[in-house]
Amino acid sequence: MLSSELNTLINTLDQHLNPNQSINIGLSGGMDSVCLLHLCTVYRRKHTRVKLAATHVNHGLSHKASQWADHCANLCDQWSIEYRESEYQLNTTRNIEQVARHARWQAFSQHTKPGEVLLLGHHQHDQVETLLLRLLRGSGLKGMLGIPLCRQHRHFKVLRPLLEISKSTLLRYAKHHKLSWIEDESNQNQQFDRNFIRLDILPRLKKRWPQIEQKLTTSHHALKGDYLFCQSLMSQCHHDILIQHYHGMPYLSWQMIKQYPQHHQIAILRYWIGQQQFYTPSQAQLTEFIRQTISGNQGTRPKISTDQYEIIVDRHRIFIVTHDWLEQLAKTKIKTCRLEFKTRMTLPCWQLDFRNIDTLEIESVKLAFWHQLPSINLQQSSSRIKKIGHQSHVPLWLKPFVPCLLVKNSLTDHDNYSLISIGPFIQCQQNHLRLGTSNKYQITFKLTPDYTSTY
Repeated sequence: MLSSELNTLINTLDQHLNPNQSINIGLSGGMDSVCLLHLCTVYRRKHTRVKLAATHVNHGLSHKASQWADHCANLCDQWSIEYRESEYQLNTTRNIEQVARHARWQAFSQHTKPGEVLLLGHHQHDQVETLLLRLLRGSGLKGMLGIPLCRQHRHFKVLRPLLEISKSTLLRYAKHHKLSWIEDESNQNQQFDRNFIRLDILPRLKKRWPQIEQKLTTSHHALKGDYLFCQSLMSQCHHDILIQHYHGMPYLSWQMIKQYPQHHQIAILRYWIGQQQFYTPSQAQLTEFIRQTISGNQGTRPKISTDQYEIIVDRHRIFIVTHDWLEQLAKTKIKTCRLEFKTRMTLPCWQLDFRNIDTLEIESVKLAFWHQLPSINLQQSSSRIKKIGHQSHVPLWLKPFVPCLLVKNSLTDHDNYSLISIGPFIQCQQNHLRLGTSNKYQITFKLTPDYTSTY
C-alpha cells in the first residue's frame, strides 16, 4: 500500500476513534479482512492504549469452515489480538445470502461490547459492486449511497476504513507484508448476483472503461451530496407537517401526502423510511403501495413487507413497525390476571405504571388484552364494547394486544366487570377507580426504545 494511502487510512481511523478505543474487527479470513487486521496492528503501534479484538463467524457452509476458523485464531494469536468466534448451522433451504448476513450481524452484535467500534473490511471494489446491484434493482437516491463509511448499529458504531482503497492496492499491501489468507470457493459461484457482477460484468466493463471504479466512486460522492441536500429540504418542508404521532407511534398522514404528485409521494416515503434507519424498498414496491393506497378499495389494506419491517395503512395513517416488535406482540399470551400490589407491570411492548392504588382497589382491578374480552363477563354489551373500540382509533393490527383495565362492579360480585380503559387510548368509565387526589392511573406505551408515550 502506498504511504499516502496508508496515511489516509490512519487519518480516517483517527477521525472516528479515540486513543483509548477498543476495536472489534470482523475477520472472515479473506484478503481484505486480513489486511484490515494487520493495519490495525500498525495503528496500535501509534496508539499503544488501543485494544484489539477480532470476531470470526463460522457459517458452517463449507467443508473448510473449521480450517478457516483455525487460520483466523492463529493470526490473532500471532499478533496478540483477542479472538472471538460464533458458529452457526444455517438453514440452506432459504435465501442463503440473507441468512448468512443475518447470522453475521447477530454475531457482531453479540461480540461487540458497548463502547467498542466494529471495523469491517469492505473496499472500493465492494462499493462499486453494491452501486451496480442497487442500480439494477431500481434503487432511488438513498439506495445509491451504497455502503456507508460509518453508521450506528444498535449499541455500537460500525466503521469501514478501507472503502476508498482499491482491491489492487490491498493485494499489493498483502503481498508486501507476506500476509496469508483463505479463498472462499463460494465466491466463484456466479449464481449469486454479486459474484456474477464481480466475475463477469465488471471485467468486461473495465476493458471498455479502465477507470470505471474511480468514476463510479466520483459519482457516488456526487450522489451523496445531492442526497444530503434533498434530505435537508425535505426536513424543512415536510417533517413537522407530515410525520405525526399517535400515542407515541410515528405515522405519515395520507390525507396530507395525497395532495402531492406521485413522484413526490414516493420521495416522502423514502425520506420517512430513512429516518427510521431502515433500508428502502424498491421503486416498484413503493409505486404499487401508493397505487393501492390511492385506490382505497373496500377491504384492501396496502402493505409493504421487508425482512426488517412492515409498512401498514390504517385509517389514512401509514405506520412502520418492525417484525421483531410484531413478533413480541404475537407472543403475548398472558392470561387475565389481578394486578399485583406494586406500582409497575412490564408486559410485551407495554409498561403499566399505577399511582395511589391501595390493596382493596388492587383486588377489584383486573388486566386483560382486547382479544380476551369476549371470554369475560362484562357489564357493557358487546355492541357497546365494539363501539368503544372503534372510537379509540387503535390500529387494527395492534388492537388485539392492547391491555385493557377492568374493574369489579361490586366487591361481592366475582364474575361481573366493567371495561374502564383501552390501554392509553381511551378511558371508558374513569369513576370506577378512585385513586385519591391524583384520580388517575398511568400507562406508558412503548413501540420501540425510541418511541414512547405516556397517558
